Amino acid sequence: MAPAPASVRSLVIEAIVVELVTSRLGSLLVRAAMARLRPNG
Repeated sequence: MAPAPASVRSLVIEAIVVELVTSRLGSLLVRAAMARLRPNG
């Protein structure tokens, strides 16, 4: 039973997209927190 390349590829792409989205949201949250802590920033 060899793994289907399409399913494996879709899983890898989904994992990469989720990681990119979460990292982007994390950076946005950090920027919002810094802006709220530093009004001058």
